[in-house]
Amino acid sequence: LVDKSKRFILGDSKGNLTAHLYSTGDCLRKLNSHSNEITTLKIDHLNHLIISGGWDSVLNIQKQVKGGSYELKRTIKNLHHNKVVSLTEASIYHNLLITATNNNLLYIWDYEFVRLIAIIKTEESSEFSCVHFINGYSILVIAETNGKVHFLNFSRRESSYISFYRLASLSFNFPDNNPTTPGVGIY
Repeated sequence: LVDKSKRFILGDSKGNLTAHLYSTGDCLRKLNSHSNEITTLKIDHLNHLIISGGWDSVLNIQKQVKGGSYELKRTIKNLHHNKVVSLTEASIYHNLLITATNNNLLYIWDYEFVRLIAIIKTEESSEFSCVHFINGYSILVIAETNGKVHFLNFSRRESSYISFYRLASLSFNFPDNNPTTPGVGIY
């Protein structure tokens, strides 16, 4: 949802991005598209930016300008060496952008300059499934496909330096990949 819930943005399997009127669903505008399926879409409400990623290994950052149209501000090509951009999170408060692909690496970028400042790596058999900032507290919550959830505290001293400290980790172990199996616990 954008424009105080007056419009919404949709991405499709062909790479199209469109803005629609919330009350009727009518298509208002077409945004700059991708060459393949849209896999992630984030809205920066403060700066009126739309961040989209897709199977084409491209991250587009578009700004809503007066009159309701959208202007392409930045395109980052070959973001993950021709792999899908499967996960995106942005924190305007911390000036950080996070992306991931279908592997065990999480890329942390400077949001303003889109400069890589860190990489978080997990086990080879796992992928990142969710990432979320807790703004104001400098906490990053990361979930993995192997059932682990991590709470990381971070600090930035300069635009190109970031350090992490693990606050806590949870592990949700589901025997035989069946969450209804008796004996499931949090460790």
